[in-house]
Amino acid sequence: MAMLPSVFNTEGKGDSGFAVLDPGWYVGYVQKSTLNDTKSGTGKYLKIEVKIVSTQDGDNSCAGTRVWHMFNLVNPNPTAVEIAEREFASLVKACGFDVIEDSAEIHDIPFMMKLAIDPGTDQWPAKNVIKKFAPEGAEVSASNGVFDEAPF
Repeated sequence: MAMLPSVFNTEGKGDSGFAVLDPGWYVGYVQKSTLNDTKSGTGKYLKIEVKIVSTQDGDNSCAGTRVWHMFNLVNPNPTAVEIAEREFASLVKACGFDVIEDSAEIHDIPFMMKLAIDPGTDQWPAKNVIKKFAPEGAEVSASNGVFDEAPF
């Protein structure tokens, strides 16, 4: 038994919006983006926070759920940069741009994303990962699965 530092009230402490969603296509938008240094200090990555609006079919019961994605834009490994640039280009095009200067330019613009499930490990729980980006309203395949196809 452990005495708490104060009375704990559950009011207002419901679901945090970190639910793992079924694999498939969802509509969302970039809510936040930050450019961060890598742990090694030899590169930078763009981290985006995406807020889900609905499923591809318009079911909004998942609205408010958030997913994150990182783009390794500066890295001593050219393959990592090539992958990140391809993924980021897919997102930028899904938001209707060919060229941007600031990641804030793609904030609040709805797009579609295909989510898969990373099953997690003993140390980390399962989570959704973004496998593809597409413009809102695009015709997309409804195939589902855990890492069911190559990304981007």
